[in-house]
Amino acid sequence: MCLISSEKVLLEKFFDSQINRIINNLKMDKGIKLVLSDQVHDTLLNAAIGNLDNGGRGIGNIVESMFINPLSRYMFDHELFSDCEIVVESIVNENMTYSLKCTEAHGDREE
Repeated sequence: MCLISSEKVLLEKFFDSQINRIINNLKMDKGIKLVLSDQVHDTLLNAAIGNLDNGGRGIGNIVESMFINPLSRYMFDHELFSDCEIVVESIVNENMTYSLKCTEAHGDREE
């Protein structure tokens, strides 16, 4: 699919609004600071823009399957429920199952 510049800008804004909503909700509701590496942002953005068969819903589907679900699993597995910082460094795709490589900090200690 060939996107014209104005379409790409709108899609990027829509994508960024979804990611920012996740970041803001975690900060406000749980006190969790979430930071995405440039690599993660670009990986998600490229995948989302490449899946426009369902319009904006396709972007949401990609964000959910590649980011929200793996982030939820990571937080649960590492017992990260509040007051920490999570830096998402990369997205790992193993046979269409996504996981995240992250570092985390709790106060003064980093894991």
